[in-house]
Amino acid sequence: MFDLVVLDSALPEGKGAHLMALVHQHAPEAAIVRVSALTDLQLIRNLLFRGPAEHSNRPFDLMAFYKRINHHLAA
Repeated sequence: MFDLVVLDSALPEGKGAHLMALVHQHAPEAAIVRVSALTDLQLIRNLLFRGPAEHSNRPFDLMAFYKRINHHLAA
């Protein structure tokens, strides 16, 4: 199905957490890389506890992001 999902936490409908749960339900083997402009460390920890493989704050270095995505795809 999916090997990797890149998901923004701040979707227009505010359903990023719901979409992440659906991905886990339908493609549990898929790695989820969540991107966000969030800066609240406790909130980020709670999001990581829910299961994304990784969390990246925006703005981010595109080359570093590319390397992290390749890392998850190679796993």
